[in-house]
Amino acid sequence: MVDETLFTGSGDLSAVDCPATTLAGGESMTCTATYTTTQADLDAGAVDNAATASGTPAGATDPLSTAPSDATLTAEQRPALGLVKSADPTEASAGDEIRYAFRVTNEGNVTVVNPLVDEVEFSGSGELSDVVCPTGPLAPGDAVDCVAAYTVTAADRAARVVDNTAVATAQPPAGVEPVRSAESSATVRVLDPAITLVKTADRAGLTVGDTVTYSFEVTNTGTVPLVDVTVTETGFTGAGALSAVTCPGAPVVLEPDASVTCTATYEVTQDDVDAGSVENTAVATGTDPAGDPVGSDPSTVEITEAPVAGLSLAKTADVDRVTRPGEVVTYSFVLTNTGRVTLTNPTVEEQDFSGRGTLSPVTCPEDVRLLPGEEVTCTATYEVVAADLTGEPLTNVATAAAVDPDDDTTRSDSSRSDVSTTERDDDLAATGFDGRSTALVAAAAVVLGLVLVRGSRWRRNAR
Repeated sequence: MVDETLFTGSGDLSAVDCPATTLAGGESMTCTATYTTTQADLDAGAVDNAATASGTPAGATDPLSTAPSDATLTAEQRPALGLVKSADPTEASAGDEIRYAFRVTNEGNVTVVNPLVDEVEFSGSGELSDVVCPTGPLAPGDAVDCVAAYTVTAADRAARVVDNTAVATAQPPAGVEPVRSAESSATVRVLDPAITLVKTADRAGLTVGDTVTYSFEVTNTGTVPLVDVTVTETGFTGAGALSAVTCPGAPVVLEPDASVTCTATYEVTQDDVDAGSVENTAVATGTDPAGDPVGSDPSTVEITEAPVAGLSLAKTADVDRVTRPGEVVTYSFVLTNTGRVTLTNPTVEEQDFSGRGTLSPVTCPEDVRLLPGEEVTCTATYEVVAADLTGEPLTNVATAAAVDPDDDTTRSDSSRSDVSTTERDDDLAATGFDGRSTALVAAAAVVLGLVLVRGSRWRRNAR
């Protein structure tokens, strides 16, 4: 017979069954018993069993017994936890409460106790409540629900979502390493109506007559649809009239992350070039599902053009040559705006004049506004004196000046005009007549003498 001397199983071991009651010398037989393991045995990690065999030899009265024989059945302990995190609701506005549920499941084959949930990442700007879990053991296959809560703040709107990631832990049987679940996350979309505007222009500089097309890219950067999306100009420095802003598909409805591009046009004027820039500022607006207005930050685009002022001067005289004193030379000064900005108050400054007499002041038209490419003519006069008749030219050098839109003076290069002179005779310097003038005077005297002689004869004959 076989006697069990030790058995650590938590359940009932069957009786030992031997196939015979006698055993001849040298023979052996195998006796058996059965046992169904329990959860407690897995938790314990092993089942120990010790037994002895005994029998009474033929003709003897005292039985014989064997030494104890041990057998240990070791459990393959596999602790494991599963965690599924959820949030209710999955969309929330500022002030709403989010209720988090953490389902912790014993996915191993040993009992664990005191399941806990640890938050490893939380993106909310406020305070998440403590996670509350039931206490006690958790058998394999069983699950418990832990809970926490969070109230959405206004600051969460900027992030657009509240993310929450956690892990579950529990204490396995003694001697087994602590168990930890994989991470589980839940994301709540924060309802955040928002709109942005990016304004651009298709020109980098300013040219009179050019048409600038402004583009207004409006984007729904929030998490809810927007209706009645429009663009409003809030500031424009152009001297002319900006067209109305047009949006395709008006009235515009924008889903989250959707965009629409609106446009407006403007024709550049000379005043814009004179100013050096045109600045345009606008905002985009829409209406959220609650009927509240939503507006973008202002968007500004500035087109600049460095002011380039330029002035040229062309000086001429109305005669090429003077031959006698008293002749009047009229000088013309043509001032041309060779730059890109308007010039005002044109003037001419004489730099050098070789005449021995007095040159008149240079006169220019009053209240002149000289546009690019336009010109104005100023004049001065000079009466030739005898001392000018040297055979050397009358030289006149001048420069022009005008005022640009920044009140800076723009000057031209110098311009020179030469008028040839006829050299006079030195012995006639006092009279101021040259040789040809003397001959003419002599001829006139001869003619006058002939007239007087004939007149005298006519009077005598008449008597």
